[in-house]
Amino acid sequence: MRRGTTPTLRLALEDIDPEEIRSLYVTLKQGDKTLTKTKENCVFSQGVILVSLTQAETLAFEAAYCEVQVRGVKNDDTVFASDIKSIPVDAILMDGEIS
Repeated sequence: MRRGTTPTLRLALEDIDPEEIRSLYVTLKQGDKTLTKTKENCVFSQGVILVSLTQAETLAFEAAYCEVQVRGVKNDDTVFASDIKSIPVDAILMDGEIS
């Protein structure tokens, strides 16, 4: 993802039916900065979780790598967690939100 943009992250949800998910948390972490999106902030499409971020949210991260993980609870109370993945946060030349 690139700082100051409004990306949609695509996260694979293997072997889990979105209809079976009661709650879901997508967490991005870089140093002391943590951003968590909930199921209400996500769209499910063909085994993929789509999570959109705002300019302000991406600007909160430094140009480096951040970690991302998906955790959730199924309707049968089974709790799951994905592997933690590192994703690049790319720099921009002009800082701040634009319109």
